[in-house]
Amino acid sequence: MGRYLGVRAAGGSLSAMSGTRMALGEFTEISAVCTSPAARGAGHARALMLTLMAQIQASGKTPFLHVKTENGAKQVYEKLGFVVRREICFSVIRRIA
Repeated sequence: MGRYLGVRAAGGSLSAMSGTRMALGEFTEISAVCTSPAARGAGHARALMLTLMAQIQASGKTPFLHVKTENGAKQVYEKLGFVVRREICFSVIRRIA
């Protein structure tokens, strides 16, 4: 786990957050980009991501992230220059009683 940043509302509650997680050679992952429903559309996720991207690039690394293709945040990521490089299929397996 790396550095995490947040934006607080006037009353002190957390409105948005994001941080860095895995560092793999020349790449650093941006993770946990979250915005509370009441704060969506205010640009907090974009501002946090731009800050993290600048910090990662200043350290000589390349930012990356993972996203479900049906996630609405994918559009925000694409506007920031991220592209889907590879699709990964995964399954959720659970034990039947």
